[in-house]
Amino acid sequence: MSGLNKTMMVFGGLAVLAAFGAGEARAQVSATEVYRLTRIGEQELPVVVEQAGDCRDEVQTATLTLNTDGRWLLETQEQQICGESTSTDTDSEDGRYHIQGETIHFMDDDGEPIPADDDPDEIELERLREGTRTENGLRVVIADDDAVLEFTR
Repeated sequence: MSGLNKTMMVFGGLAVLAAFGAGEARAQVSATEVYRLTRIGEQELPVVVEQAGDCRDEVQTATLTLNTDGRWLLETQEQQICGESTSTDTDSEDGRYHIQGETIHFMDDDGEPIPADDDPDEIELERLREGTRTENGLRVVIADDDAVLEFTR
């Protein structure tokens, strides 16, 4: 192999490594991003996400954090109302994410896609599937395809 061919192979290899490195750099955010949930579908918060008889669960607030280590955290405050009784519950769910182009792919702790829920009467916010940054924040589709979550920064 001639010196020119060897040089071209080395530069070609470096270009591939540089492209791979650039792709990896975009695999997560460069600074922590925190988003506040404002809408579920067409409704502003609070939103009823589950109802059975005279009991219902309403999402009061939620924040979604994308950390620089490729991990996401969703913290949700729900109010559970049954007749005259009311209680508040705070939940947190987390997992992994990666960014490919303009799409943020959400996964569970093992890096697997989050499966859809088989309960059509409940909206489970923690079943994040993919998101897209918008002019005002972030739009996230959940795995059930029954809701789009609108977040602002």
